[in-house]
Amino acid sequence: MDEGMLGYDEDMISEKKPIENIRIRFDRGHFIARIPADVLITTIESRNKLWYGSVDLEIKKVAGEIYHAQAEAERSKLHDLRTIIARNPDKNLTDRFNDVIFVVDNLRSPLDEVIYAGLAAAHGEKYKSVLLPPIRLNSHITGIVEKTPEEAVQRFYKGIKEFARCYGNRTSLEEITVATSDLERQYVLPLDIAFSHEG
Repeated sequence: MDEGMLGYDEDMISEKKPIENIRIRFDRGHFIARIPADVLITTIESRNKLWYGSVDLEIKKVAGEIYHAQAEAERSKLHDLRTIIARNPDKNLTDRFNDVIFVVDNLRSPLDEVIYAGLAAAHGEKYKSVLLPPIRLNSHITGIVEKTPEEAVQRFYKGIKEFARCYGNRTSLEEITVATSDLERQYVLPLDIAFSHEG
């Protein structure tokens, strides 16, 4: 891969209204695996024997099975909304995320509870920056729990908002980056509106 493609371009970042004391950033252009953060929050299913979603593949491109092996070790204990902290033995990375929080999502709970569970786990570990891919914001998932793109976006936003309001100044979490480069078109405007207005 061209080394230039691996660089971090601040022009691809847009700031949204803070929620309580937490900065919200949208990253519209970088590969998920190349966005710096203390931790990446993503989802896995407990019923699948293989984890091969787009975010899983991005993680494995840069880290092999380091993170997924830690989730696999807990497979017999996985249940909906359980979180697994998968740690990178090589701390102090500056060009991508360090650790991964896997939230078990068996498509039973509303999306806001999934997002909240991941952020609460990040708070418990005292992370300062979190990277969120567009969890469930794709057409092959919408319709199973959330019925429309607008509902999915509102639930995504609600999970962040409820976490921020609950933990307020008690959390070490300072920044959430939402990766939107792979977002399908029907989700772009509702996401932008949700994070641009209090509601």
